[in-house]
Amino acid sequence: MDSPTLDRYVGKYSIGSVRILTVTRDGDQFYAQISGQPKLPIYPEMPPKFRWRMINAQVTFAIENDGPATSATIHQGGGDIVATRLDETATRSIEAKLLS
Repeated sequence: MDSPTLDRYVGKYSIGSVRILTVTRDGDQFYAQISGQPKLPIYPEMPPKFRWRMINAQVTFAIENDGPATSATIHQGGGDIVATRLDETATRSIEAKLLS
């Protein structure tokens, strides 16, 4: 995948009101971290679906047109958790809750 395609997935996504899924990349390697858990690499399965290798879980990103992903759905243990993309203001609000 090319860099502009990869960059569409990078961002912060809200999991409920007090957790954040943070997706970053270093070169071609993607990482995902849920608040309070370690940052782990994720690998493309069939983009927009990626897989963690260290845990039995996948994440699928919702893409609209040519913009950034609007949400990320975590598939684990037979259930799905939908995380919506956050803007900077919403990110700061959730992070403040995490620190209090």
